[in-house]
Amino acid sequence: MKNHLYIIFVCFLPSLVSAQDYHSSNLQNISQLYNPALVALKTDMSAAVSYRTQWRAVGSPFTAMSASFASTVEPFHRKSEGHLAVGFNAYREQMSRQGSATSVSMNVAQHISLSKTSSLSLGLNFGVYGTAFNEENGSWESQHNGLFYDENLASGEVFESNQQVNFDVGSGIVYAVRSRNYNLKLFQFGLAAFHLNRPDISFMSDGSSKLPIRTVLYSTFAIPIGKRGSHIEGSMLYQNQMKFNSFTLGAMAKIKLVEKAKTTSSTSKVNEVYAGLGMYFRGKDALIFNAQIQKTNWTASLAYDITVSSLKNNSKGAIEVQLSYTVPTFRKNSLY
Repeated sequence: MKNHLYIIFVCFLPSLVSAQDYHSSNLQNISQLYNPALVALKTDMSAAVSYRTQWRAVGSPFTAMSASFASTVEPFHRKSEGHLAVGFNAYREQMSRQGSATSVSMNVAQHISLSKTSSLSLGLNFGVYGTAFNEENGSWESQHNGLFYDENLASGEVFESNQQVNFDVGSGIVYAVRSRNYNLKLFQFGLAAFHLNRPDISFMSDGSSKLPIRTVLYSTFAIPIGKRGSHIEGSMLYQNQMKFNSFTLGAMAKIKLVEKAKTTSSTSKVNEVYAGLGMYFRGKDALIFNAQIQKTNWTASLAYDITVSSLKNNSKGAIEVQLSYTVPTFRKNSLY
């Protein structure tokens, strides 16, 4: 029974077919969760929070919360210049009543300018990864009396601790190309790896369970529509963690509804407004519908997963909301 922790934290995570770590259905907002080299690459200073709940049909649904902050340390750099950036990211997953996982990390990235429109970014992620397990809410093979599960039977398990906190390390690289006329990412490609030091997350007094390395490969591209900044953005995300794989593919159309005024004489056009609608598919798991509204510095995103796996009759899918804010002073200096 030494592998019980591993089974719990692999099998009872936000998706049976995806990687072990926290994942987001707002794919158009790929963040530090997927690559530390993304820190302050799109905007020089920003913050975001998100909340996700899924499997609401079960007695205790899975929930996840995350918060992030990113900023350049060279606020007056030009778009064509490289710069150093730092970021902080935290998330917590509550996996039913049996366990939880928490990550708090710092990300450092160096953005290197290759040309007036392209850049190469190198990132480093380090922090702590903690897991907690509620032994009282667990169920074990030894508690099956031959006819049914009997919670009054002894589990026969011996735990050294119900909590584990370990140092965690990751790294990433991103290549990006932006348009000349708009701060629009025409193409982006990134590769990252997390848990490079393989932290031991076992609760067993005589056991060991190394957290597998999570590798992330993703790419995005944008096709401009007209001359106002509207565009279609396609995204691809692949994650692998030991035997668990997740592949997500889709696109979102972002339409500019209101143009930002060149002067403040017209108060009705001071703020530019975008609206977005998208659809993505996470292989063998879910069909994802996305909606987004952006008003100058604020962006609100909503995602709804329709489960297409064998859990579709008992899960009720997943809902995820995200709110982000870009500091106005820094927004005009964004890299792409």
